[in-house]
Amino acid sequence: MPIDSGTNVERGARALLGVAAAALVVATGCRGCEADVVRWVEREANPVTEPADFEPLVDRAAGHSLILLGEATHGTEEFYSVRRELTQALVRREAVDFVAVEGDWALLVEVNAWVRGGGDDGDGRRLVEGLDRWPDWMWANEQTLKLVTWLREWNTGRPEADRVGIYGVDVGSPEQNARDLVDWLDDARAERVEDGFACVSEVARGGGLGRLDDSEWDACERELEAAVAALEDAPAAERAPPARDPFYLGLSARSLRQAIRRERAEDEAEAWNARAGHFFDVASRLLGREGAGGAGVVWAHNTHIGDARATPMADSDRENIGELANRNLGDSAVFQVGLGTDRGEVLAAPRWGAAPETLAIETSASGSLEAYFRDHGPKRFFALIGDSVPRRLARRVPHWAIGVVWDGEGEGVYVPTDLADRYDAFVWIEHTSALELLQ
Repeated sequence: MPIDSGTNVERGARALLGVAAAALVVATGCRGCEADVVRWVEREANPVTEPADFEPLVDRAAGHSLILLGEATHGTEEFYSVRRELTQALVRREAVDFVAVEGDWALLVEVNAWVRGGGDDGDGRRLVEGLDRWPDWMWANEQTLKLVTWLREWNTGRPEADRVGIYGVDVGSPEQNARDLVDWLDDARAERVEDGFACVSEVARGGGLGRLDDSEWDACERELEAAVAALEDAPAAERAPPARDPFYLGLSARSLRQAIRRERAEDEAEAWNARAGHFFDVASRLLGREGAGGAGVVWAHNTHIGDARATPMADSDRENIGELANRNLGDSAVFQVGLGTDRGEVLAAPRWGAAPETLAIETSASGSLEAYFRDHGPKRFFALIGDSVPRRLARRVPHWAIGVVWDGEGEGVYVPTDLADRYDAFVWIEHTSALELLQ
């Protein structure tokens, strides 16, 4: 049975954990460890009052192949602004070659072309407004516009090979991916792709993945496997538009294939892993395109970055890009930064597909990671996570998260987290505000 494509962080995490935050606090044990936490926070917390204060964090992150920047929600202004500031600092140091975000591959292609010098200077707002697949506020916002405008300015006058692009690593927008592939087939008539491309053509016409039966699923898989093989054999296209570049088209085919596998999944863990695997596949192929010494920064929710093996996700066979990166590239090649808050406001939808609302976030539960940082740290700080993490935080402590869907009731979801094994650094912002949509 196909899994509901509306799976979100809160629903998935509740199904995954099946326990209350209060029970998790008890489970951590470690009586008498409070003083160790206080001393660790006082020693490791680096207060932040301006972007330049992040320099020691940038120093530590630079030199890694993948730098993963998280967020505790998909609708917090400060999470976006901090990730933008960190990304810009890394680009200025020439420490990264690309930016990859938890957005659809197909939707970001045109934005990437503009960032790399295509089109007119005034096209940025229109292109960001075009990132309109729900949850549209994740990318159709002022912080995204600031980032892509800055990247275009940075790239101006630089050789093509030295320009920094922005890409989507998610599996959404299957119809657009299918249309790009059908257009390519009509032009190229690749010998290794069956004539007609019937199943993918049906998706391109808006047939929708949910309408396919088992035989049509199988036909789509065969067509996409043939397309991927043909595109991998195709010569690189110099200065070709993305719709004709074999690299872009190959990732369009892979994105559509993973969207189908996610839709066909028998359970939520399989659906989750189809998506998480694609996140890493795109990032690793972008690294491969840059060659030896290439590096990139990835923006995604904390549930996607931060090694899943440091949470109960591993107990239900769920992976994330953080775990896959560590396993495949090696811990020394990956740097993972979590972001968190205690209270404020957030932009989230009360139900799947609904318009977002500005909702209040109440203060974090006692015994959570957020409560320790709130009670013992500065209002804003970052901490580099090392071997000196106190015993209480080196066990699974409740760590707060909200996805795109939240009705404002309750405290959100707490994911038990071993801080030392999940992140390499953490950015704390005690009071945060709702994400600012495009004006």
